[in-house]
Formats: sequence, structure tokens, C-alpha cells
Amino acid sequence: MKNIINLLFLLGMIFSCKTENSSQEIKDVNNTSTLLAQNLMELWETGDTLRTQNIFLDNCEYVDIANNYTFSGIEGVNKYVGHVHKWASEVNMEIRKINVSQNMGYVEWTMSAKHTSPIEGRVPIATNRDISINGATLIEFKDGKIAKASDYLDALGFVIQLGSRVELPGGVIILSVQESLAQNPTVNNTKAEQEIINLSKEKWQWMSDLKVDTLAALFHEKAVFVHMGGNMTKDQELNVIKTGRIHYKKADIHEASVNFIGDTAILLNRITLLAVVGGNEVTNPFSVTEVYLMQNGTWKLASMSFTKLLIR
Repeated sequence: MKNIINLLFLLGMIFSCKTENSSQEIKDVNNTSTLLAQNLMELWETGDTLRTQNIFLDNCEYVDIANNYTFSGIEGVNKYVGHVHKWASEVNMEIRKINVSQNMGYVEWTMSAKHTSPIEGRVPIATNRDISINGATLIEFKDGKIAKASDYLDALGFVIQLGSRVELPGGVIILSVQESLAQNPTVNNTKAEQEIINLSKEKWQWMSDLKVDTLAALFHEKAVFVHMGGNMTKDQELNVIKTGRIHYKKADIHEASVNFIGDTAILLNRITLLAVVGGNEVTNPFSVTEVYLMQNGTWKLASMSFTKLLIR
């Protein structure tokens, strides 16, 4: 009887050790898979394709679901990553969630970047817009590396952030946020408020087109322009525009509101301004205050003040 008890005890110890070892092996595999998923996100953030060999199998596949294209092998993965870093700068990959098992896993992420170069075959210009893309990557693991990865992302949201207009069947058009707000800056505007908002929008376009004579007719003789570097009179502001010292290239209007005090209209704008200053192209977020006076039945711009914002 004693021998039987000893045998049972021995068998229990053997099976217990096997169970513990099996659990530890699964834990180690999951840790390796999690690290691979994190390394993949770092590859996208840095664009350092020297890391690819350590993450992927030589015969791996990477599927770009949005564009229905599969990149094969290490060279294919490098081409995929390199393509993004050709048009994007300041890339940041925020990992929202990672879930892995022994053979499969996924990562939910948000990629933020700035569109600073043309996208080959897609967008022939650099919009210099900040973009944020939500996505998820499905991953298959094998032999301690990634055998296959598939990207699922919000492609429509991406192209709209670049300023695209998407026309749906039936004539419905989806606009970028900036364009939508520019066309409809406020809700339930009165006719008088909308008149000022439209005049301000036209003024930004005249500035972009260097229509100095048209602007001269709009500006009040005693108008004041407040910039970060100092104040200007009407003639000084017109001269700056005419000579190109400041080229107000494009103003994306995010918000606009109007208040009236008698024959005076005060317009508050929140914009992102793309300008060329001293030959250098710069993009900055501003709160712009414009004051219009009614003079002989015509609105005149009496003051324009720029306040730089800390966030875009």
C-alpha cells in the first residue's frame, strides 16, 4: 500500500511539473508575441527598416487591405514602410490595445503625422496638414517572428483630412472638416452675420491672390493690423502684401462668430494659416479678430489682430 501511495505521489509530481512548464512556455511565447507587436509599431514610427529582419520571417507577407495590395518578403515590408515615410514626417504610433496568443494577435493603434511631401500616385502636392489615422493590424506569428500582418485603417478619414471632397452616388459630397466649416462657419447665422463671414472669407482669398487694389478698397483709411512682430497701418499692410514679404497663401477657417455693436461688426475667427514669410513657408494656428465699420452703406475693415494659439 505504501508503495502505491509513493507511486501516485511521484506521478502527481511529474504531471504537476509538466503543467507548470507548459504554462511557462505559453507565457514566454505570449511575451515574445507582444514584444514583436510593439517592435512593429516602433518600425512604423521610426521608419528604421534595419529592424525589419529581426521582426519578420524572410518569406513574410504584409497586406495593405485599404489598397488591396500584398507586400512580400523583407524587401516588400521595407517598401511599404518606406513609402509612408516618404510623404509623412513627425510620425507617432500610439498603441491603444494589444492582444496576442501563441499564433495570432492584433494591435489597435492611432498614427499621427504631418503630410509634408506628395504621395506617389495619389496626392501630387504636400498639404502640410496634420493627420490622425485610426487602425488595427492583425498579426500571425511563426517561429518567434511575424509571418503575416494585415493593416485595416480608416482610409476615408485619412483622405478627407488631406482636404479631399468625396462624392457619393446621388450627388452627396463629403467635405473635409476645414472646408465644411469654411462653407458653414456658424449655425443659424442671421443674414447680417453671414454677410460679414462671407466678406471675411473673400478677404482671405484676395490676400492669397495678392489683389492689393481690392483690399485697398476694403481697408478703412485708419485701419490697424496687429501682427506678432508689431503693428501696421493700411499702407504698410498693403505694401507687405504687394511686395510678398508676407504672402497669406491659405487660411483654413475652423470657427467663425460675429457680434454687432451699432454699426460695428466684430468677427472672431479660429484659423490655420499657411503663409510665406521672408521666403519661408510656415503654418500656424491663429485666433484672428476683425473689426468692420459700416461707412456710407459699405463695410470697411478697421482692425485685424492675430493671436497665435498654442495648439492646432
